[in-house]
Amino acid sequence: MKLNQPICCLLLIAGLTMALCTRVQAQQPLSKDSVVAAAADSAKVMNGITISSKKEFIEQGAGKITLNMAASPVAAGGNAYEALLRAPGMFEQQDNLQFRGKSVLVLINGRPSNLSGQELKALLTATPAGGVEKVEILTTPPARYDAQGDVVINIKLVKNKNFGTNATLTAGAGWGNYGRYNGGVLANHRNKKVNAYASYDLLQNTLYNKTDLRRTMDAQTLIRESDFTSYKRFNHSYRAGVDYEIDKSATAGVMARGLLLYRDRNSTNQVVKDNIHNGIDSFSRVFTGGRTSVNNISVNAYYTKQLNSKGKELTVNADYFSYDKSWKDQVSTIYSDENGLAYQPEYLLRNNSPSSITIYGLSADYTHPVKEGKITAGLKTSINRSDNNAGWEFLDGNNWKTDVLRSNHFIYQENIYAGYVSLNKKIKKWSLETGLRAEYTFTEGNSRTLGQKNSNRYFKLFPSAAVQYQLSQDQQFGVSYRRKINRFGFDVMNPFTTYVSQYSYIQGNPAIRPSFSDNIGLSHTYKNKLVTSIDYSHISDVLAPVFKKDPGSEVVISTQDNLRRAGQLSLSVSYMEQLFKGKWSMTNTIGAVYAGISDPDGLDKKTTTTGAYLNMTNLLTFKQGWTAEVSGSYFSALTVGVMHFRPQGSLNIGVSKAILKNNGRLTFNITDLLNVQEYHYTVSSFGVTSAAGVKPETRAARLTFTWKFGNKNVKAGKTRRTGIEEEKQRTGSN
Repeated sequence: MKLNQPICCLLLIAGLTMALCTRVQAQQPLSKDSVVAAAADSAKVMNGITISSKKEFIEQGAGKITLNMAASPVAAGGNAYEALLRAPGMFEQQDNLQFRGKSVLVLINGRPSNLSGQELKALLTATPAGGVEKVEILTTPPARYDAQGDVVINIKLVKNKNFGTNATLTAGAGWGNYGRYNGGVLANHRNKKVNAYASYDLLQNTLYNKTDLRRTMDAQTLIRESDFTSYKRFNHSYRAGVDYEIDKSATAGVMARGLLLYRDRNSTNQVVKDNIHNGIDSFSRVFTGGRTSVNNISVNAYYTKQLNSKGKELTVNADYFSYDKSWKDQVSTIYSDENGLAYQPEYLLRNNSPSSITIYGLSADYTHPVKEGKITAGLKTSINRSDNNAGWEFLDGNNWKTDVLRSNHFIYQENIYAGYVSLNKKIKKWSLETGLRAEYTFTEGNSRTLGQKNSNRYFKLFPSAAVQYQLSQDQQFGVSYRRKINRFGFDVMNPFTTYVSQYSYIQGNPAIRPSFSDNIGLSHTYKNKLVTSIDYSHISDVLAPVFKKDPGSEVVISTQDNLRRAGQLSLSVSYMEQLFKGKWSMTNTIGAVYAGISDPDGLDKKTTTTGAYLNMTNLLTFKQGWTAEVSGSYFSALTVGVMHFRPQGSLNIGVSKAILKNNGRLTFNITDLLNVQEYHYTVSSFGVTSAAGVKPETRAARLTFTWKFGNKNVKAGKTRRTGIEEEKQRTGSN
């Protein structure tokens, strides 16, 4: 493999800079501060290798996986979305995260992210990995979490626990096919009563995405489509908050976080229509240029009261979420005959499609201690409203006219009222956690343009139970059961159509229904090194992307639909070990999935699949502050719903050096070193057969500098927890 010139330059710069820092540091005597810092890290030198007590990047236990961002040189300079995809068993399906083939609920600091699909991906891509302390993946979440999603992912942002005033500065640059840069600052002030913090991060990059597609419409017609899209992004993310200790038993606080995103898009799409027996029939070329801007604000206020010294506690949370998006495109389509000559005037379209989402939430949680355990109970209300106004126009002569076939004003309202109670109990070697969650949901979709309303009301119970047995100090067994719901994104019900090309549209489905699943899990943990889990899920009304023919035309419509039922069995085995007296830390995970999905009306036949995946992470720690990482993943062929994916994988490397008396760190890494991370899949549904290949820009070299300064040696007396049960994250849009 040949690296291009910019990557070679970055390699050279990284090597020279690290060598210089090493030489400068070697010439400086050790100061008292550096000795204290070294002692705080509990490091010791052995045979020329520094053995550090710092946490591993991946930690696994029964029902939980933790990613510690600071432990990974590859994570430096990257973002939260990239870090999530490195979790064993995590993969992406059409901009949606899935863990071992299951849907996920994403939280930030224990609060709902309120986003899904492309919008969640944009938020996490704009969140620097350096601003994330750790990611917790709960494979068996208890009843206090929303019933939405099979797996809960909680992203905990960095929050300094030291007294005094301190700050962290970050700056980085990188290169893939285009240049990119990032920078940020995190400041914190803490005393015995008040903890105030604020951060700001900037990310600029340009990425590309290539797609090639072959679609068979009937026995005579083949559509070949190729698309190249470049995205130039400017992301501004920020947060600020304050925690105040009212007295020894009561704490209150408020936190606001936000995102300002600007994205310019340029796309060239070419479609060739073939008559299978007579060759090329016609061409069409679509040129799209547009700008998207997003303003997202999330505010949380909380109050926690310790009611007595035995553990009685009451926590109240109030949440506000606002999401405003402006989307403008100019679309030009040129039609040509088999000789490449235009046979009709250029077709010009433009759209102005603003959308907004507003969510209000109020919740209360009460904890009551009992002998060898506790009872928790809570109530929650969330009021959600989304407004999408897709305004399309076409050029008729010199005048722009409304395109009534594509324009649509759609409003979606969803109210959820929930309550739960759960019991945690320990009896000798047994640990029991059982709970029941009840949710009443009201939804209404209103297409003002079409004069259509779709409303629904339903009350559902979601029981859960988990039992752990401690056979010995080294071995633990577990069994669990949970019933879950998978709600669609707020925009999925919107019936409006998005124009992609002459033969390809995207459309919502006002008749979509949520899906329900029953999940059973078995687990075994040995010495906290070997973790084995077996999970089975039975799903009804499966939410899945499908492709349908538009009646009377050759257009294929991509939409969401409910397939009748599905079953999935998965196995995961993870092994963690430290070799050569701790010089080499490794985490390896292998897994297998067997799944079947059935829908006689939508699929040609019942589809079943068997797939496997492998994830490995290797961390090396050397003397003088050097660390290195090699990590990679591989997924075999796998069928998810109506989509059959070919094998895919990636390899990442990174090296890091502590500098400036251990107050700074310089990191260089390359993601997807071999540039092989791409997605190939075939689709067969509702009479449509197609094969697609998607190659996003995944290989990039990055050089990142981090500097911490201020008072960081005096530890706080305790760490407060303010997060409670979580909410949906389903406001994704096209």
